[in-house]
Amino acid sequence: MSSGSDYDSPIRNPSPPPELRQNLELLSADSIGNTAFSKHWLFSTLMKLIEEVEKENDDSEKEDMEPVFAVDVDDELQNELCRLWDMSMNSDVAVFLQEYKAVDIMVGVIGKSKAPRVTEICIGILGNMACNESICKSISENEKLIRLTLLLLESTDAPTLVETTRLLYTSLSCRDAKLPWITAIDSSNSVQGHLQFIFQSSTNCDLLKNTAELVDILFDLRDNFSVTWATTDFIQALLEAIQQIGCSHSDALEIFLHIFQVFSTTEKGVESLVTCAPELKNPLLKYLNIICEDEIVGLEGREACLASALSVLHVLFNSTNIVSEQLTKDEQIMRIFLKILEPLYPILQDLNESFDRRTETSSNSDKNVSENDKNSTETDKNVSANGINSSLDTSVRTRTAIERYELIEKEELTLLLTFVRSFVSDFLFKFVGESDSASDTKLDIGPLLRYLDSSSSRRRLNYFLLTIKATASDKFDPVKFLKASAIEHKAERLERIIDDVVSGRYLERADSHICPESHD
Repeated sequence: MSSGSDYDSPIRNPSPPPELRQNLELLSADSIGNTAFSKHWLFSTLMKLIEEVEKENDDSEKEDMEPVFAVDVDDELQNELCRLWDMSMNSDVAVFLQEYKAVDIMVGVIGKSKAPRVTEICIGILGNMACNESICKSISENEKLIRLTLLLLESTDAPTLVETTRLLYTSLSCRDAKLPWITAIDSSNSVQGHLQFIFQSSTNCDLLKNTAELVDILFDLRDNFSVTWATTDFIQALLEAIQQIGCSHSDALEIFLHIFQVFSTTEKGVESLVTCAPELKNPLLKYLNIICEDEIVGLEGREACLASALSVLHVLFNSTNIVSEQLTKDEQIMRIFLKILEPLYPILQDLNESFDRRTETSSNSDKNVSENDKNSTETDKNVSANGINSSLDTSVRTRTAIERYELIEKEELTLLLTFVRSFVSDFLFKFVGESDSASDTKLDIGPLLRYLDSSSSRRRLNYFLLTIKATASDKFDPVKFLKASAIEHKAERLERIIDDVVSGRYLERADSHICPESHD
């Protein structure tokens, strides 16, 4: 270990902060806060790290060669730093590190070190510390750290980039810390290019997911990012990343599809999406078809991803002939509509009814408790009120949590149903528009009607017809259009089912059970 005079040398960087030198007595102290972690071990590890960086600087000055430190530190120190990294997840340890200027130490080490694993660990420790909101706010005031973090996006080391993007996302997620980071990213001319390069070239799925999360939260925080970054090159880079993570349902894919959906809400974004339509429609359709491979489509946890995929595909359908021609030539998209609606429509109905019943029951229960309380004696009131209030508090909290969960689920499913309704209506209207056109080329609705008439169960058709029934307008009534088309093409079964739905009789497949009329 170097002598104390080494730390006072003005040419050495980073040097231990005054708090560390002035509190050497802490080396013999016991644990940190309420943990079993040793202050002695923590300070010793930080000092070893500082000495390694100083040693590197000395070697660089003495020899005209690439420093040995570029290869990475010895395994023993690296393992100790990894233990410190794990420890920093503990709130008490994070606060302790913050109090003794560990952030400045980490910034100094990152700025000087050429060891990839040391850089990864240090930025990872900062990411853990940033999970504490008060520490995150303090970190956001460190302009040097913000500049250094953005510079690390140039790194070619995937593990370092994983931790860098995590620190950025964590900081942007903190209400009181996000503004300095947003400002720095907004004023940077290189961040978009670095993120685009990661999407284009990385094979690390964790890095791709982290980077997508970073882009997604930036779009959420500032509208201008979703406009200025909506370039064909950026979208192509996102598509490259999707090829790496695959089209099966995953949290990562959901984030990528949501980014596309955000792009579809701006004029520039739609223009860029349309330019990339031939490449973009393939992963969208592949994802939807994978989801619909199961006999009954599972919606739980997939509502948002399905909504994003259908929303973007709908934009492409309305904006490009290539996509609309492909989707109207066969039953692929209609099969997707039917299979999604089969669980979606009844689940949403049940949620609406359950929510209404629970609200009514809650109102009656509170009223009964109030009446009982009024009829109590003064003594009994004091005794029983405590028990009643305690029970009510627990009951109310539980009920509130359930209602909040159901409300969120209901909102997500309602949004998905809205996207399906809109898409189906435009899809069917495409046949009307083409048929009324002066063009010699007309869309043949025959194959679609044959699929609905002979290959679709009555249950699925019921939910499908109930869904499009709600979109009827003076301009276009999809149910009437389908019935007229069914009559014209002699699709007698489909015609009968349409008549049943219009009259409020919703029959099961065997036509042996009449379901009560449904309500949206």
